[in-house]
Amino acid sequence: MAKKSSKKRSRQRIPKEDRQNLRLWAEGVREQILRPHLDKYAFERDLGWVKERAYLQKVCNEYHARVDWRVEDHEEPELGPYDPEALVEDETLPDDEEILKRARIKLLNKFMRESHAEKIAPVVAERWAEARANNEPGTAGKKEPKAGFRAAVAREVFAALPGEEKAAIAQRAKNEASEAKKAYDAAVK
Repeated sequence: MAKKSSKKRSRQRIPKEDRQNLRLWAEGVREQILRPHLDKYAFERDLGWVKERAYLQKVCNEYHARVDWRVEDHEEPELGPYDPEALVEDETLPDDEEILKRARIKLLNKFMRESHAEKIAPVVAERWAEARANNEPGTAGKKEPKAGFRAAVAREVFAALPGEEKAAIAQRAKNEASEAKKAYDAAVK
C-alpha cells in the first residue's frame, strides 16, 4: 500500500492580536471601494474560510483594478468605473519593478494596524458585552464579534481622537511603511 504524501504549509502563523490589528486602514476613496463589501464579507466569513477567501479575492481584484499599485498610502487616488467582467491587461515590467509590485500588492491585501490592543480592543469587548446582554441581532450563540462589528467600533474610536493624535497615527504609519520599504529594498539587493 502506497503512503500518501502530505505537504506542510510554509505559511507563517500570525498571532491573533496581529491579525486583528491588520484591519481598518481604509479612508477616503479607498473606504468608498471597501465599505460596500463589509456586510457581504461578514456573511461569507460566517460560511467558512473558503467562501471568505473567495470573496476577499473579488474585493482585492476590484481594489487593484481601481487603485494603481504605485499610489502611496497618503495619496488620494482618482477612481474610474469598475467592470468586474473586464479583462485585466498584464503590465510588462522589469523584474525589479515586478518584485516591488508583488510586494506592494501583498501588503495592500492586508489591513493596517495601530493601537488595537490599547484603544480599540477594550471598547470592542465592552460594546460586544452590551450587545450580547441586550440580545441584539447577530450576537446569539457567538463568542466574539465579527469584522463588521469591530470595524464600526474602530471607526468610532478613531473619529473621536483629537486631530493631533490622528495626524500622529498617520505619520507613524508612513514611517513604518518607509522602513518596511527600505528593508525590502535591502533584501532585494
